[in-house]
Amino acid sequence: MAARSQIIPIFLPHWGCPYRCVYCNQTAISARVAASDVSGEIAEALTKIPPGVHPVEVAFYGGTFTALDLTLQQELLLAAAPFLSDGRVDSIRVSTHPACIAAEALDLISALGVKTVELGVQSMQADVLQQAGRAYGTQVVEDAVNTLRGKGFVVGIQLMPGLPGDSKTKTLATVQRVITLEPDFVRVYPTVVLANTALASLWQKGKYRALNLDEAVDWCAEISKLFAAAGIPIIRMGLHASPELEKQVLAGPYHPAFRALVDSYLALEKIEMQLRGVGDPLLICCNPRDIPVVRGDKNSNVAKLKEKYGFGEVEVCPDPALGRGVFRVTTK
Repeated sequence: MAARSQIIPIFLPHWGCPYRCVYCNQTAISARVAASDVSGEIAEALTKIPPGVHPVEVAFYGGTFTALDLTLQQELLLAAAPFLSDGRVDSIRVSTHPACIAAEALDLISALGVKTVELGVQSMQADVLQQAGRAYGTQVVEDAVNTLRGKGFVVGIQLMPGLPGDSKTKTLATVQRVITLEPDFVRVYPTVVLANTALASLWQKGKYRALNLDEAVDWCAEISKLFAAAGIPIIRMGLHASPELEKQVLAGPYHPAFRALVDSYLALEKIEMQLRGVGDPLLICCNPRDIPVVRGDKNSNVAKLKEKYGFGEVEVCPDPALGRGVFRVTTK
C-alpha cells in the first residue's frame, strides 16, 4: 500500500474565488495566512515531521488557486520552491473551481511543482448546483477533469451531499457520474449550515432543511460502498474539526469523528450479515485497529446488537490475523 502523504496545509480562505456559494464561510473553515508567511509556515510544519518521512506535500486549501492573479500564484508557489529543491517537500497540491481551469495557469503551476489539483465539484446535478450558487453545468466538471488529466495532474474531486434541492437519489447519481470520470481520489463533506452564509438565512427562514447526523451517515455509507467498488479512495469524509468551526455550526451533520461513524455503520452491516445461526453470547473478532469501529461510538453497535437481536452479551476480541474491515462472528 502506498505511503500516506504528510500534508502541510496552507489556507487561503476564499482567495481568488469569483463566486459566493450559499454554504460558504471560508473564514470559519480555515485560518488566514498572508502570502509572505508561506515559507515560515512550511518551515515550522517541517519541524514536526520526523526526518526521512516521505512523501511530504504542501497543500494550498480554501481558495480557488488557479483563479488568482498569475503573479500571486507564482509568489505562493515560489515560497515552497526551496523546500522542493532540497528534497524536504516532494510535491504541491492546490484546490480550485471547475470553471477556473485556464491553460496558462495550469502550465505555470505544473512548472512550479504542483502535482495534484482538487476540484470543488459538490454535485453533478444541475438543479442542485444552481440552488447552491455554483454558476456552471456538469459538462464544465467533465471538461476540467479531462483537461487536468491531459496536463498530467493527479485529480481529486470534492462532493457536498445535502445541498439545497439535493436528495439521497440525486447524491448517489452524482457519485455514479463522478465514478465515470475516474478521479484519483475524492473527499466527501456532508453539508453543514455555518453562520454568516446565505444557507444560514435559508435555514433560519425554514426554506432549507439540513440533513441530520443519522441521515448523513446513511447517505455516506452508500457513497462509501459505491466508491470502494470502483476502487476510488475517499481520503476525507466530514469537515476537519476545529474550535473555530464548531462555534460557527448552526445545523447539519457536523461531528468531529464523522468518518468513524460511517465506518461503524458499515461494520455493523457486515456483522449483521453473519448473524444467521449465531447464538448468545456473541463473539466478534476483528483486527485490533478495528475494535473502536466494531464497537461504535460510545459502544453504539454493541447496544444495537443487544437491542435488535436480543443478545445478552457481545464481546469484541482482537485478532491480528484478520485484515482491516474483516470480521469473524461466532458464538462465544
